[in-house]
Amino acid sequence: MFGNAFFSDIPESEIEPILDEIQEAVRPTNYRNHTWYGNYKRLRIEAIKL
Repeated sequence: MFGNAFFSDIPESEIEPILDEIQEAVRPTNYRNHTWYGNYKRLRIEAIKL
């Protein structure tokens, strides 16, 4: 979704095989019950002006 910048210097014909390899690498941890899950962390920051 947000990774297009990582592929800017890679020829179009090579992108699909790379994405296929990435998909297979993350399948064991991110694919359950016929659904893909994306891992993310939400950071909450509080600032106090002194």
